[in-house]
Amino acid sequence: MRRFILAALALSIALVFAEGVTRVFVRVDRDGQRWLGERRLRPWRIPSGVVEERQRALRDPGSLFVYDADLGWAPRPGARSADARVTIDARGARHDGARTGTQAPDLRIVTIGDSFTFGDEVGDRETWPARLEALLVAEGRRAEVVNLGVNGFGLDQAVLRFERDGVAMQPDVVLLGLQPENLLRNSNVLRPVFFPGTGLPLSKPRFVRRGDTWVVFNQPAAGPEEVLATVRAPRDAPLLEHEGWWDDRFRAGPWQASVLASLVATVLWPPEAAAGFRMTPTRADLGTFLVDRLASAVADGGARLVVVHLPRREDLEDIVAGREPWYGPWLEELERRYAVVRPEVGLATVDEADFESGGHYGPRGNDLVARAVRDHLGASPVVRDGPAEAVGGPAEAVGGPAEAVGGPAERQGRPGGRGSRMSTTRMVGLLQPSPGRRGANST
Repeated sequence: MRRFILAALALSIALVFAEGVTRVFVRVDRDGQRWLGERRLRPWRIPSGVVEERQRALRDPGSLFVYDADLGWAPRPGARSADARVTIDARGARHDGARTGTQAPDLRIVTIGDSFTFGDEVGDRETWPARLEALLVAEGRRAEVVNLGVNGFGLDQAVLRFERDGVAMQPDVVLLGLQPENLLRNSNVLRPVFFPGTGLPLSKPRFVRRGDTWVVFNQPAAGPEEVLATVRAPRDAPLLEHEGWWDDRFRAGPWQASVLASLVATVLWPPEAAAGFRMTPTRADLGTFLVDRLASAVADGGARLVVVHLPRREDLEDIVAGREPWYGPWLEELERRYAVVRPEVGLATVDEADFESGGHYGPRGNDLVARAVRDHLGASPVVRDGPAEAVGGPAEAVGGPAEAVGGPAERQGRPGGRGSRMSTTRMVGLLQPSPGRRGANST
């Protein structure tokens, strides 16, 4: 018994000592979040102070983005960045830095997506939509490429924006810039939960399953005030009811009053493991539903949908190394039903210097994507008399700067219903299958 008491006393002293040492090396920020160096310890806290500061910055008339009740946030019409590299036109679209003509285009393309489509970290003329327009104009087309990409968007927000803003533009072609992380953002409601350091500390709509269908939650999106109130007092907040990223990382047990226990829990159950990039049945089903919903809206307008795969640097490394990316089977299934441009062949030639500091494509990467899309649409699209018609091809090719990329001509444009421009226009794409395509599992 005495030995047991002595052992227990020695253990208690050791734990108290270890707790004291741990507290020396662990810092606590103004929001109560514990840090060991750059590692965040459990439980995670949403940085309310940062959220408040960045919401204040969004209210500044010079901000590029603004709260949007339909979408969560959107570009501020007429805004321009302080360094003059980013210009938003009156429609809330990213300007290409070049378009000055008043003649109506004979080919209008609308692009939607996230910051990889918007062109974060590059100038107006360096985004892949702007480069695509420049390539088409250089070939003699009166082409207009409208960039409706928005930083931080999930696939759900991109689809909603097309339905609200893009349909009225009567495009001939709609390009969905699919950056795979967008599939994870679909289950997010409160942006700071998904990305605590975000410059867009707002909420977004989310599709949730109800029986056999999906319905929209949080639309109109909760305003900045409700977001800040939720961040400050998250327990039982209505806004977190359908937040897919509000999990054990944020929940504190009584035992986590101990800094040592917090450190041990972080090491044994790292938060990164809970938030890892992986596909689940719900994520796959919702992603497919959203692409199908977009395809229906595109087809109803008589246009053609093309998906443009925009892999992150980490995804590209897996593909180049012959490893299947975490979303590989889902993308392979998508290719069976829709035209998908795969610019990996070209992007595989870029090096570290071709990515910007935030992980986005630099000018060269954007140019390679634009060339892959141009090759898919056809090096010499022509205007002919006759009803609107879209031309597809088999899902057999992987795109590159000089390779054609095919895809099934499903849910393509339909004649009529959009006025004289579309009633007399059709694109003929010079699509040739590439014999060297590897399966999606090995690309």
